[in-house]
Formats: sequence, structure tokens, C-alpha cells
Amino acid sequence: MIEHFEARLARLEAIEDIKALKMHYAKLCDAGYPAQEIGKLFVDSATWDGGEILGVAVGRQQIEEYFAATPANVPFALHYIVGGDIVVASDGRSATGTWYLWQPMILRGAAVVLMGTYDDEYVLTGQGWRYANLRLTVHALTPATSDWVTERFIQS
Repeated sequence: MIEHFEARLARLEAIEDIKALKMHYAKLCDAGYPAQEIGKLFVDSATWDGGEILGVAVGRQQIEEYFAATPANVPFALHYIVGGDIVVASDGRSATGTWYLWQPMILRGAAVVLMGTYDDEYVLTGQGWRYANLRLTVHALTPATSDWVTERFIQS
């Protein structure tokens, strides 16, 4: 009985740690894409895959290079990530997660909204949970009807 409880507790702790990893990733992206800090969230052999629309980076070095270049094209973004469905493997050392993304942003000078889904793979390392692979499927990248490039805050 105790072993069953300990296994369930470990699984729940893993899920919470992975949620924290995803939130940390979003906060870093929203804070200007600090490349080296984002890179620390990935294992050395990880892939960041944004498909044909956003590109692919393989390995931590390419991931850091990708995010170092991102602020030039995306000076503002807010990542609204919801619906985390996390499945921890029975060994407690790997997991998968699916999330929804709604992201208002400035892309190359235009106000747009990105809608997509993340399909992630995680591994437990000596530094905690890290991304083994992050795949973002972009379902829409649509010009915004309101332009927060010109008027970021409503005038009162």
C-alpha cells in the first residue's frame, strides 16, 4: 500500500514539475527570449520544432541560436498556454505533454495572433525535468483586427 502511494505521489510531483517547466519556458519567451536561459530547459540533443512556419532547431546550440535571433522578428509576445495533458512513463524518467497555445504578438512589425498546439517530450535529468523535444504545430497565424503595434494600450 505504501509503495502504491509513493508511486502515485512521485507521478503527481513529476506532473507539477513539468507544468512548472512549461510555465518557465513561457515566461522566458515573454521576457524577450533570453537564448541561454531557454537553452538550459533542453537536453543537449533536444529538438525545437516549429514546423515550416517557424522553423526547426536541433541540439541545444541551434536552439540557443534560434532564440538569440527571435527578438529581431518578435519583439513582443505573450504565451497563453493551457490544457496541459501530461503522461508520465511508468519508470518516472520520461513523459509527454500536450498543450494549447494562444499567442498575441508582434511579428516583423505586424500585430498577429498565433494559435497552436504543443506536443512535448520530457526527460528527468540531474537538473530536473527538461525538454527532449518540443513540437509546436501552428494552426493559425492571423493578423489581429486591433493593432497593438500602433496603440499598445487603450487611451482613456
